[in-house]
Amino acid sequence: MSLALEKIYRRSVTLTETIEEACVLCGSHEARRLFTARDRLHGLPGDFWVVRCVACKLLRTSPRPSGEALAMYYPEGYAPHRDAGGEASTAGPASPRHSAWTWLRQRVMSRRIWWTPDLPPAARVLELGSGGGHFARYAIERGWEVHALEPAARPAEQLSRNPRVRIQRDPAESMNFPPASLDAVFAWMAVEHLEDPSAVFRKISAALTPGGYFVFSVPNAGSWEFVLFRERWYGLDVPRHLWHFSPRTLRRLLAVCGLTVDHVFHQKVLKNISGSLSFLGADRPRLEPLTRSLARGISSPLVSFALGSVFAALRQGGRLTVVARKAGSGSA
Repeated sequence: MSLALEKIYRRSVTLTETIEEACVLCGSHEARRLFTARDRLHGLPGDFWVVRCVACKLLRTSPRPSGEALAMYYPEGYAPHRDAGGEASTAGPASPRHSAWTWLRQRVMSRRIWWTPDLPPAARVLELGSGGGHFARYAIERGWEVHALEPAARPAEQLSRNPRVRIQRDPAESMNFPPASLDAVFAWMAVEHLEDPSAVFRKISAALTPGGYFVFSVPNAGSWEFVLFRERWYGLDVPRHLWHFSPRTLRRLLAVCGLTVDHVFHQKVLKNISGSLSFLGADRPRLEPLTRSLARGISSPLVSFALGSVFAALRQGGRLTVVARKAGSGSA
């Protein structure tokens, strides 16, 4: 498989390097190379640049694999395809005995990995990149009509076993929903994987009802983590992550696609830091005992929450949850 991947990668690079890529946000053809990076998660071949658009500062992976070449970077063991999700920021009904603790977790200790609006039963919602269907099940429990878009074969097959999930196996760029037919669209750690986020955002805007929600999470390339760890940043994950967003570039991209940001939550999670420390230790064996100890120390729930809360308060969380809305009834 690695030889086939190498061949496909080389063909992709050759084709990409002969085309001058325009920025999806501002259209500029000028970009500054920051550093090279590689696939650290699975060790698949290829070296990639992380570049910054000179005009709008949007970061992207270059060259960007596409089609068959990109699909090869999602091997059988790719974790999000087994299941997707995290800690929801709103929980289901609690028993009276646990109601106080549930309220405390929701209001004080929430890590805001998921955020969902107060939609009525039978609301039509779509999830992009559903993985194993963790959030889809959560949405079904709330009585919503759930649509899922998952092009990967294994998770799509798993989702199709649930008759209450309307599954489509097309890439997000091919999504085709009638105008004003969706009340909300969700995407958890999926937007950075899109080949053409501008096209997808425009289709989402068209498909949303007036005041409808687009809620998603992404790694935060505007954080201190990115500056410190650079090519070892766990949130980089090239070449699967084709784009590396900051709150500023996300606001601009959403705006040009007809969507307005209501809230940006900085998640109180430290997974990027512990993963980055692991990569640093692998590159620098002499530092490995120290990086392992640091990673173990911040994995403690109390330490993790405390540090995560500080970074979130400083607007420096390594992961973002973004709540955007389409203009219209109910929106600001």
